[in-house]
Amino acid sequence: MPVPLSTFDQSVIDFNAAFSQQSVTNAYQFGDTYYDPNIIVTTPNGRKMTSRDAVLTDFVTTAPLVFTPARRSLDPSGKVVGHGQFQDMFRGSLRIRQIKFEFTWVQNPSGNWIVTVAFSQ
Repeated sequence: MPVPLSTFDQSVIDFNAAFSQQSVTNAYQFGDTYYDPNIIVTTPNGRKMTSRDAVLTDFVTTAPLVFTPARRSLDPSGKVVGHGQFQDMFRGSLRIRQIKFEFTWVQNPSGNWIVTVAFSQ
């Protein structure tokens, strides 16, 4: 049974609110609702991160500042591709650059969308 896209849209709004403030507290509140504890993230340098705690901590300190889905619908696999801003240290100074994100979302029993896999490049 398809679920209204507004449920997914709200998760994106909450995602952006949590990480744009670079707040660990906000990230964990978001994670309690939206993150699979077994999430796997592949970072731009190919490193894989696992466990919700490691992923949330990394996102708070490095990325993304904003995630904007490129399309407003989910395909059957739950994959959504979008672009965002990535906060990065380069030669000792902070810089903001654009980055492509791919998130795979599934719905949990309470009806919220949770992120199970993320890939950034």
